[in-house]
Amino acid sequence: MARIKWVFFDIDNTLFDSQRLAAEARKNAVRAMIKAGLKAKPNEAFEKLMSIVKRYTSNYPEHFDRLVAEYDVEKELRAKIIAAGQGEYHNTKFRLLVPLEGVKETLRKLKRRGYSLGIITNGRAVKQWDKIIRLSVSEFFEPSTVIISEDAKAEKPQESIFTYALWKAKCPPHEAIMVGDKEEDMAAKHVGMHVIMVRRGQSFSEILKQVERIEKGR
Repeated sequence: MARIKWVFFDIDNTLFDSQRLAAEARKNAVRAMIKAGLKAKPNEAFEKLMSIVKRYTSNYPEHFDRLVAEYDVEKELRAKIIAAGQGEYHNTKFRLLVPLEGVKETLRKLKRRGYSLGIITNGRAVKQWDKIIRLSVSEFFEPSTVIISEDAKAEKPQESIFTYALWKAKCPPHEAIMVGDKEEDMAAKHVGMHVIMVRRGQSFSEILKQVERIEKGR
């Protein structure tokens, strides 16, 4: 039987549906760029944008600049088109950036039952904190145990980011759980942590039951 003291969460596709958000935001951005003067077919431009994201990663700050460079755009129109894409991307993102059903209730119940909560996530610190704040879940996490790869100088699935989180929490690995949706999150088991995989469409309230099962050794 394990006495669990800490439960760590990923953010993207764990606390909110980042897959849907990113797809909708990029599609709307392309439409806005075309409306602003980009001479392109929506589907073609979207595919080009996705190729750019894949090549440069999602944290690259000039996706829309690269997309405009793929087309013959008058110099005077470039800034306007890029700004239109960025503006609509962020408008859509802020509209859809909401917690998955049951997230806040589950976090609240975990806290009431005496568990400490943390985050282990890859990405830029300001960008990930922006998500935490906009999701209105910052009250559940102490800043010292919001572990972001940019600050930790390591990223999942590297073991060092998990050991760093445990060190910050002053928690032995067998008393901690990592909750996430990807194999990189499940890498926490290699340092001795318990793991819970979040499945798409799964009720978030199931997390409570899985934590209880781990504590009972099932």
